[in-house]
Amino acid sequence: MTQFLLAFQFLSLFPVRVSKTVGEKDLAGSMRYYPLIGAILGGASALLLKAALWWFSPTIAVVCAVVGLIIFSGALHLEGFADMCDGFGGPHDRQRILAIMKDSRSGPMAIIGIFCLLTLKIAFLSNMEPSRAMLALVLAPAIGRWSMVWLCASSTYARPEGGTASAYIGHVDRRTFLTATGFCAVIAILLMGPGGIAAMAGAVAGTWAFRRYVEKRIGGMTGDTLGACSESMEVLTLALLSLRWWGS
Repeated sequence: MTQFLLAFQFLSLFPVRVSKTVGEKDLAGSMRYYPLIGAILGGASALLLKAALWWFSPTIAVVCAVVGLIIFSGALHLEGFADMCDGFGGPHDRQRILAIMKDSRSGPMAIIGIFCLLTLKIAFLSNMEPSRAMLALVLAPAIGRWSMVWLCASSTYARPEGGTASAYIGHVDRRTFLTATGFCAVIAILLMGPGGIAAMAGAVAGTWAFRRYVEKRIGGMTGDTLGACSESMEVLTLALLSLRWWGS
């Protein structure tokens, strides 16, 4: 329960208090619940979509749901995505990329990247029937959070001096990763059956390609690249689920 609350506290803006003293093992172990937390946040966003449909058109309701998910998660991963856009958005070397991502200021590449990301989310969700969009809103954040678990289980931290994510990256053991994978697979099956598993398989390929690219550029992962991967896999999942020929 402590690890579940830790995961909920870190990934959401909802007030959760953990009274027990925790260590790095608890932080890394809490990642087993990341897909569940993603599904909970997505579920809150889906309920917001359903409520908004009573007053607004489907497109406006989708915008409300996407904004709601940003609020519920505290824009945590969106910030990482913006930082990665700035750092990787030019022919910079490893040290320069890390320095840019550490800078709290947002450059033009961050603004462009966030605009494109949110536009794609809204477009893909608007292309679905409302009932399907609600399911997609639950599944996409679950898969996105699961991708971070895989990166933490298979990568090393890129900054030699350490940082906020150093307690997670490289410290997720096999059992934690397999548990998170199991949670994500169950969520995918319950929501969309074979189509959900196929979407998760697409995210597996996407996460693998993301890891290869980032490690080639900076030699490992940071908290920003974890958040960027989560956001990217959300978009990829929504893109797959919005395909006209994709199974339900």
